[in-house]
Amino acid sequence: LDGDVVQLKFGGLRPPSYHGEAFKRYAVNIHTNKAWDPENGFLAVMHYRRIPYGCGVWPSFWAMNSDKVWPGGGELDIMEFASHSPNKVTFHIAGQCELDRQKMAQCAPIGRSMQGNADCETNYFINKMGCMPNQRQPDGEFFSKNPGVMAAEWTSEHIIIYHIPEASIPQDLKQERPDTSGWQKWVVAYLPLRANCKETIGPQELVLNMQLCGDWAGGTFGLDKCGEQAGAYLHGCQRGLSQSSDCCTRYVTDHRQDEYLKSMSWDIRSLKVFTRNGGGSHDSGTFRRGGSPP
Repeated sequence: LDGDVVQLKFGGLRPPSYHGEAFKRYAVNIHTNKAWDPENGFLAVMHYRRIPYGCGVWPSFWAMNSDKVWPGGGELDIMEFASHSPNKVTFHIAGQCELDRQKMAQCAPIGRSMQGNADCETNYFINKMGCMPNQRQPDGEFFSKNPGVMAAEWTSEHIIIYHIPEASIPQDLKQERPDTSGWQKWVVAYLPLRANCKETIGPQELVLNMQLCGDWAGGTFGLDKCGEQAGAYLHGCQRGLSQSSDCCTRYVTDHRQDEYLKSMSWDIRSLKVFTRNGGGSHDSGTFRRGGSPP
């Protein structure tokens, strides 16, 4: 705790637990003990003061169903970026699920920076990557310098992602009576769901995690601004695998990066979920299993 905020931070090094494993650095992965049903509608609001970004760093705020093996009941990436890459709002699910292409185009947020993919079915083995709607794509530096609220409104018909700067947080939200009908100018992404999505989407728990390296931050390590900052770690290494020969892993587990990485923090003022007409929640799958995966 730091005053009125909770701080998530990176920790020290963990030695290898078996022969050939790389050193690791302790990080954070927190799941809510409750889950909310999108069919009934909910609004998840994360109010933050600071968020980490930089070489090898991969923070994310997301929702998932943990009653089924991923991506069976759905995963929504609300805020997710790696190193200096832009934020990506994506949705993953098993089975057929598509966004309404016409609505997605008509209601795309102002200032969008990309064209979207409407097929949400996810199976990496056959190159199905999930859907990524038309959206604005700030990067971690923007989010850190413009703190405030990240919110996800999820109903049976759509998902809408918002970023509201601190100075613009509306009175309805401050008074805990959110009215998203007046939030259009803060829309980051709009995902209009077709009816076939309802069949497989399950109750969603919320997740906050700060990862290092991995397939995204590790796979792109050194290909952006990090090429200058971490250039000494790019020789004779591989990208994208958390092993001793991985470029990113070498960087984040070097003792010379301790001060830099430990100085980062995700400062969260609150995480709240609002439901329609006082709708309730369920114990999340992760909570019921004592933290174990399905």
